[in-house]
Amino acid sequence: YTRRKVAYRAYLSDSRGVVISGNDDEYQSLPSVHEFRIGLQATIIFNEQEYSYRAALYQSEKQMKTAGSFLLRFEPFFRNLGGGGTSMVPELYDVEQRFGDQVGLRYLKAPGFIVMPGYGVNFVFSQSKLFISPILLAGAGTAFNTYNGDKGNGTHVNMEYGAYFLLNAGYNGSLFYSRIQFTYAASYAPIQPSYLTSTNLMLSGLVGYRFKTLLAKAGGQ
Repeated sequence: YTRRKVAYRAYLSDSRGVVISGNDDEYQSLPSVHEFRIGLQATIIFNEQEYSYRAALYQSEKQMKTAGSFLLRFEPFFRNLGGGGTSMVPELYDVEQRFGDQVGLRYLKAPGFIVMPGYGVNFVFSQSKLFISPILLAGAGTAFNTYNGDKGNGTHVNMEYGAYFLLNAGYNGSLFYSRIQFTYAASYAPIQPSYLTSTNLMLSGLVGYRFKTLLAKAGGQ
């Protein structure tokens, strides 16, 4: 859902068969870890009169002149990571000297919040319907983790770090449109002495036909 000044996006991710590894892939768990994550993203567009976020992501508008904008994303989320009632780390490496109070870690549950400033720009070409639209966001926040292991329940408040890059390129015509989209998202959460890192890389393509008039945005709509 996108308004002129703020863009909203809700997401839900439910991943089963996740594999956990140690430093430099020194070990890998069985594909029995389950990760669930739900969140809401609210992205503020500071130059909404010149820059079309809808054109950059969805092509429901058309950018007539090259323009960019500073962006600020607020993202509350909830994360649940668990090993189905068993330790997420293989027994050989799951020792107190390494994991301290988190030895035998069975699950991590955490509400959190991250703020990511960034910038987006729509590059358009004279007398052409081709476009290129990169967006880059990076920032930090915090999360409140509760966990269970061999030593019982525990809590840990930690920093969260995240980065997001999107590149859209394609054709934005009045009837037909197409795009190739590349996205890369990464996050890091130090839950001492454990830590979580995740990356998500995706490449997708789309071809569409419009059934209503395309809105144009040329230094203001």
